[in-house]
Amino acid sequence: MNKGKDTFKPTGDWLSTLLREENDYEQRKVARTERKDNNGIGVSTCWVDDFKCYGTALVDANNTYVVERYRTKKEATKGHKKWVKFARNGDKKTVVSLGDNDFIKDEEVVLEATKGDILEIFLKLKKET
Repeated sequence: MNKGKDTFKPTGDWLSTLLREENDYEQRKVARTERKDNNGIGVSTCWVDDFKCYGTALVDANNTYVVERYRTKKEATKGHKKWVKFARNGDKKTVVSLGDNDFIKDEEVVLEATKGDILEIFLKLKKET
C-alpha cells in the first residue's frame, strides 16, 4: 500500500477519463461499503484510470476524499477493509485527502458522518459543479 503522492501521477486527458469512469464504475470496483451501512461514512475502492492504480476514497456528508492508492488488487482489497474499519468510527476524525501532484495538493480534512449512500452524494456533488 502506498499513501505517497509521488508514486502515482495522473495520465492522459483527465476530463474524458472522468466521464468514462463514471459510466463503468461497476467494472472497475473492487469493493464498496455504503454510508448507511458504515455509520455515515462510505468507502469505495476501485481502479483509477487517471493514475493507473487502485484507490480508496471515503465519502462523508460533504465530499469524496481519496485516502490511499495501491499497485495491486490484492493490496486494494486489504486497504478497503482497513478503511471500512477506520470509517466505521470516523466521524470527526482527520484524514489526508490525496492530491494529484500538480494542481490539487494533499489536504487534511475532518470527516462528517451522515445518512444516505455514495451514489446520492456523488450525484449531489455533480449537480453543484
